Amino acid sequence: MDSTIKQTMKGLSSFSFVVIPTDKANSYRLIPLKECITRMEEQLEPMADEILVKGLKRILNDAEETLKTFENYLGRDEKAFIERTLKTKQIPSSELLIKDHKARKNGQFPLRLVIPTTNFTACFSKVGYLGLKQVLDSYDIDYSRFTIAQASYLKMTLSRHQLNRALHSIFSIDVINMYPSIKFSLIKKSVNFFLRNFPVKGRGTLNTCLKLIEFGMSSMLLSFHNKYYQYHCGDKDGERGLAIGGFESAFLADLVACYLLEAMIDLFGDEHPFKGMYRDDGIYVTNGK
Repeated sequence: MDSTIKQTMKGLSSFSFVVIPTDKANSYRLIPLKECITRMEEQLEPMADEILVKGLKRILNDAEETLKTFENYLGRDEKAFIERTLKTKQIPSSELLIKDHKARKNGQFPLRLVIPTTNFTACFSKVGYLGLKQVLDSYDIDYSRFTIAQASYLKMTLSRHQLNRALHSIFSIDVINMYPSIKFSLIKKSVNFFLRNFPVKGRGTLNTCLKLIEFGMSSMLLSFHNKYYQYHCGDKDGERGLAIGGFESAFLADLVACYLLEAMIDLFGDEHPFKGMYRDDGIYVTNGK
């Protein structure tokens, strides 16, 4: 091994800082290792419970039984993907994002807990949401008509309406803890809304997709500092919410957001100039004050 490489590796081994990506700016920040450990534990404490090895074995058994239950509804490649992933028994280390676009509190930026997709149970959510998306697409259902894809689209659309303070009201939407707050029951309600005219004969496939998503959401695992944890998103005895970093999270969050804006049409009507969401931020423009 080259002496320069040896020296670099030696220096890295004694490095007492951790590199953490930022949430919005596509950059990185350094924080001291001890601070990282403390703040990670602070993030885990309300969002996950420590789980022993026997608990991990139970979840693996449940995963294998879930596969057996629904294997007749899965394609060959889907089944092989789940089988291959379960064999890895992989449980990733928890990760953090620094929200350096937010105000500091006690001299520190807020953090987000991230659940990596390499969790061996995440394969169920991935297969489930891809199947669900395929069902929605096959019926040409526009489940993203309120999704803001680009800032340029938002600017162009609002400019076209020539908004005026005397004629319009603008409501800003900022959802707190959006992913964890989106429970499975709300996802199911959103899916049933968009597929309310879905043929009964296809319900087996649809229900399988939802069950796979539900199992994936309820069995998210992670590790930190030689301990294993089961993610419960702050609701130990209730439904699990979406995890930041999950395969399915972005798609299902957008689906729920669109459903909620569709529901607002029943309250306020559909004649208003604009309504749209991008993840946890949105805007709703109405006629009049």
